[in-house]
Amino acid sequence: MQKEYLKALDFSDQITDRLRLYNVCRAKMGNGCTCGLAFPAKMWTQTPGTWKFFCKVDWSALVNAALTMDDDSHIRKYALMMIEKHGEDWNRWPPIGCGAKFFPWRRGASMVAELQMDDGHWEAFMADRLPTELDDAIKKCRADFVKASKMMDETEVQALMPMSFPMSFVLPGEQYMAIARYPIDEWVSNGEPVLTTMSWIKLCIKIAEKDNTNLHSILELGEKLKEREEKKVAQQSKM
Repeated sequence: MQKEYLKALDFSDQITDRLRLYNVCRAKMGNGCTCGLAFPAKMWTQTPGTWKFFCKVDWSALVNAALTMDDDSHIRKYALMMIEKHGEDWNRWPPIGCGAKFFPWRRGASMVAELQMDDGHWEAFMADRLPTELDDAIKKCRADFVKASKMMDETEVQALMPMSFPMSFVLPGEQYMAIARYPIDEWVSNGEPVLTTMSWIKLCIKIAEKDNTNLHSILELGEKLKEREEKKVAQQSKM
């Protein structure tokens, strides 16, 4: 259980400059609708000394991160803006989140991927979790991976994308950086299309192919994982 939550909640949300991953709450609210709130991993409220995480924005994580940033960083500017608007006591900042316990896998796909298109706008779609092996491999050569990802054209990326939807900000009239609510119930009614594990693998392979010299290990790993997934699918089809 500890390893599952570590992989789900203690990682870098930004995979490349144009691709971000956020955990999304699949809990049902009092009105029967799915919460759909998504925000950075380190801002999910955690019970001290446990691996219990809840759908409630922990503003202290933003404040603590801002203290380590340069004055011109986006995070520090964001924190200062929140202080100016809501006061220095982050405990009095707007409460955001339904409060439900977060389960990485129990309620189905629990990630939202945000992808910036060539014209600058962002598309969002539900996704399986990035395979652990690829997640770890990308971290070891992230700079080269980010550089190679910029060589991908929009057509290559869109070929792997499932149903997408626009970001819906949390509160009317006010926007919070990296905090959004997604229409999960609408997504479910459309058949729950996701960026699958195989699609993740294919995407990483395509990016690695742009720089075989520096990303050969990812390319090699991707091909290995692709073969493994194909065998798994073949076995399931025989059942």
